[in-house]
Amino acid sequence: MVPQQVESLLTEYTEQLNNLLNDAIKGVYLYGSLALDAFEEGNSDIDFITILNRHLSVEEEEKLQQLHVTLKNDYSFGDEMDGVYMLNSQIGKYNEELEAYLYCEEGEIKKGHWDINAVTWWVLEHHGVRITGPDIKELPLETSWNDVKKTLRYNTEHYWPNKKLIQLLGDEDALFAIETNARIFCTLDQERIVPKTEALSLLKEKIGTEWDTILLEGFHLRENHQDQASSYYSSPLMRAQVIMNFMEYIREECRSYYQLA
Repeated sequence: MVPQQVESLLTEYTEQLNNLLNDAIKGVYLYGSLALDAFEEGNSDIDFITILNRHLSVEEEEKLQQLHVTLKNDYSFGDEMDGVYMLNSQIGKYNEELEAYLYCEEGEIKKGHWDINAVTWWVLEHHGVRITGPDIKELPLETSWNDVKKTLRYNTEHYWPNKKLIQLLGDEDALFAIETNARIFCTLDQERIVPKTEALSLLKEKIGTEWDTILLEGFHLRENHQDQASSYYSSPLMRAQVIMNFMEYIREECRSYYQLA
């Protein structure tokens, strides 16, 4: 269920979008936490995919940027909008197949490549929320669960092992590493896309007590993201080292699931 404040923002967004770009807009859809009924005010983004009928002109791109600036100024969730603007022919494809496209990060329009992968398309296909446009069943989506597994495998085997200690010192980076790795394991174990907060709870029940403290740190960071509350660790460096060890543990535990792919 979409919270009222978010619904008001999305109503304004779609109305202004159609006023500004008219024939260019085919549809607007939600994926991510809103689609999974896991939206948390202050923690979750508004993940959206806007499908275009055609490429936008430079003037239209400027209008789009101004729209997001206005939404950031006028709505409390305006700066939480994260999403992409893609042609219908680009839906279901991955970044390596796509030329640079428009995307929105924290309410700011950019051009390049966003976090688009098999998990994105799986959530859209199976849980997505249609705001405007054709039914989701009419979109060119054919993502398999094995495609999801391949994306998760890339994350555990390549993306996270390349992280350095210095990249895990900040609270936001630490939280992202803890909850994302927890989510990867639980998604494989449950064979469904598990929201991040639920993943922390599920993993705490599933694995050994040696990781209790780092999971509690994850809960702590998620609940106190705006407060300077004390950590479970004596220093960010110590916490970062434990996170590195935790990620290695998750990587090893996930390998048996990949073998079943």
